[in-house]
Amino acid sequence: MIHSLSGGSIKDIGNHTFVKIEREDQTDPLWLICDGFQVEVGSIVVFEDKRGWLKRAKVIQVDRNVSGQTPPIPLNRIGKALKVE
Repeated sequence: MIHSLSGGSIKDIGNHTFVKIEREDQTDPLWLICDGFQVEVGSIVVFEDKRGWLKRAKVIQVDRNVSGQTPPIPLNRIGKALKVE
C-alpha cells in the first residue's frame, strides 16, 4: 500500500535514479531525479533552480532503481538533473 505522506504516486511505477546534492549557496541538501546518464558520488550535476537559473552542485548520495511509488521526498518537490559534468 502507498501512503499519501510518502510522496509516491500510483501512476508512476517506473524506477528512477535519485541523487542528493550539496549546493555552494545553500546549507540544506536537495534531491534531484537523474535519469538518462551515469552519476557517481562526487560528480558535478547541472540543474535548473526555481528561478530558472542553471546551477552546479556536487552529488553526495546516489540511490539507484528506486520506484516512483517510494521516492525519498514527494515527486512534485524533486527537480531534474540536466547533465553531468
